[in-house]
Order: sequence, then C-alpha cells, then structure tokens
Amino acid sequence: MRLAHSNADSADRALAGFLFGIGEAMCFFCAATLPSMYFLRRRNIATGIVYSGAGVGGAVLSIVAGALLQRMSLAWTFRAIGLIMTAINLPASLVLKSRVERQPLRGGGKRFDWCATACRSLQ
Repeated sequence: MRLAHSNADSADRALAGFLFGIGEAMCFFCAATLPSMYFLRRRNIATGIVYSGAGVGGAVLSIVAGALLQRMSLAWTFRAIGLIMTAINLPASLVLKSRVERQPLRGGGKRFDWCATACRSLQ
C-alpha cells in the first residue's frame, strides 16, 4: 500500500513539473518574440535584455521555491508559486501587445509565396 502511494506522489510531481514547464515556456516565448517587433536598430540588445531577465527570474524563483519548501509542504509550495506566477503573468499578458505591421528581418518583400501552395487541379 505504501508503494502505491509513493508512485502516485511521484506521478503527481512529474505531472506538475511538466505542466509548469509547458506553461512557463508559453509565457516566455510570447514575451521573447515581442522585442523583435518593436525594435529595429537595437533589436539584439532588446532581445538580450529579455533573455537575461528570464535568467534572473529563474534564479530568483529557484531561491523562493527552496525557501517555501523549507516552510511549507510540497503541495502548498506549488500553490504559492502558482499564485506568484498568476500575479506576475496576468498583468503582463494584459500589457504585452504585438504590433499589427511586422517588419522583415532583412531585405523586404514576401516571406512566403502562398501562390505556390495552390493546387491547380482543384481550381
């Protein structure tokens, strides 16, 4: 009976870790692509600031998670981190907006010619 309980705990931990990773990746990549839409001359610096901010945030989150684990159980640590992430990401998602007009990285013109995908036999 004890073995089944420990397997359920490890499955819960694995699922929570997987879902947390997917959610944070979706948040990060949405924010990481925005500087390339707004900055044309200093695009690399803007993107570098976003990536370094993510690294600092990950380090701070690791310290906070360690401190929470010492004071709370694992379940309450996950809940607290979820509330922290909601408090940070919800206002950010309301503020982050992409530009309607996208600027090409180099050169100009079409990025992809959609006419090449048209099937002439179906027309």
